[in-house]
Amino acid sequence: MTPEVIYSDPIGSAFRRVSAEELAELMAGRGEDYWNAAGEAGFAGLTFCPDGWTDDGPQTARLDFTMKSGVGFHFYYYVAANLGLPTADLLSSRGGPLGDVVEVNWAGEKRKIYRSLFVPLEAAQKVVRAFCATGEPSDAVLWLDCRTLPDPG
Repeated sequence: MTPEVIYSDPIGSAFRRVSAEELAELMAGRGEDYWNAAGEAGFAGLTFCPDGWTDDGPQTARLDFTMKSGVGFHFYYYVAANLGLPTADLLSSRGGPLGDVVEVNWAGEKRKIYRSLFVPLEAAQKVVRAFCATGEPSDAVLWLDCRTLPDPG
């Protein structure tokens, strides 16, 4: 079977299949009011299904992300421990110190995220393309193990 990626958008629409190119266009064309919508999820989610999207098929990885205007896109990549695969709990990074924080809407609450954990649009589009193709994190950005980072407060 062909791998598929399932998209849960940040405004609460029904889950659906999505292509990397459609996502890249949405990322370039939509603003913070879509990607970080207050009152909704506040983030988008992608689920990688290596054998296609079925009720009982494997879903091996997840990539959640949001965007803040003037800052960029923030990604959270994870593989759950119950899948029998190596676990992952990674945050995107453009590099730099973990000093300044940005506040985002996340699951109906405000969350603080280090500014250096946001990446620019072009890198973000590469992250999404790699995930859609392989279910793996892209080497276009740095990835930090979120279990080792201090809480931004």
